[in-house]
Amino acid sequence: MVASSAQALAGEIKALGRQEKWEQALVRLREAGALRAGGAAAAGPFPLAAPTAALSACGLAQRWDVALLLVQGAQRSGLQPDAFVFGTAASAVEKAGQWPWALDLFRGLCSQGLGASEIVTNTCLSALEKGQRWALALQLLAKLPAQRLAAESLVGVSAAISACEKGREWVWALSLLRQDLPNRSLMPDLIAYNSALSACARCSEADQALSLLLKLLRGGPEPDSVTCNAAISACSKARQWETWMLVERQLLRTAVLRLSRIQKK
Repeated sequence: MVASSAQALAGEIKALGRQEKWEQALVRLREAGALRAGGAAAAGPFPLAAPTAALSACGLAQRWDVALLLVQGAQRSGLQPDAFVFGTAASAVEKAGQWPWALDLFRGLCSQGLGASEIVTNTCLSALEKGQRWALALQLLAKLPAQRLAAESLVGVSAAISACEKGREWVWALSLLRQDLPNRSLMPDLIAYNSALSACARCSEADQALSLLLKLLRGGPEPDSVTCNAAISACSKARQWETWMLVERQLLRTAVLRLSRIQKK
């Protein structure tokens, strides 16, 4: 009966969250006795299901500050938030550009012995990328064993590459692309390549940009407009007009070959 009541309350709060009625969600949580003053979650019949639903409601409403209070309140109540709770809160602060809090949540998750989940890790790296904190992104990745991200998506590492691009750190961007990803048994996708290419373009590294482009054309992910523009921009900034012409010829040749294959089908 208790479990049923908790599930019903969580469903009610989720519905309020979808309507962005986060304040009503908190009121309903308090009325049910699952939330005490100061954001603390009540121990007893409503462990984490209902407070987690309220946390999601705050995230949808972009009230990252209230989401943090709920996490802290649950901890003060003696409850142990799981990786999903930390991930929901991390998503809220990441969307608000609050990278210090995202990093704090990542550390809090690890301090509870839960390990760095994919969601929290990727969200934290994305927050650091938005905050242009490339050095912190590299430090976070360095703390993760190579096998930790092996079965996960490329989102986190790609975010770190993008952070390096924003910081004009093309050497580190290429290192992540060419060394870190293979060490983690991950194949770079087009987003990772484009971020590295953009880093080279920012720093007028035409030769490096051309090298990446040729690798894509010889069997990597199919280049898009971002890829082409980054490669041409790198050549233009470096005033390497011959390389620019070579890039254009390679792109034209590839386009013709792909069009021929499509027509044959």
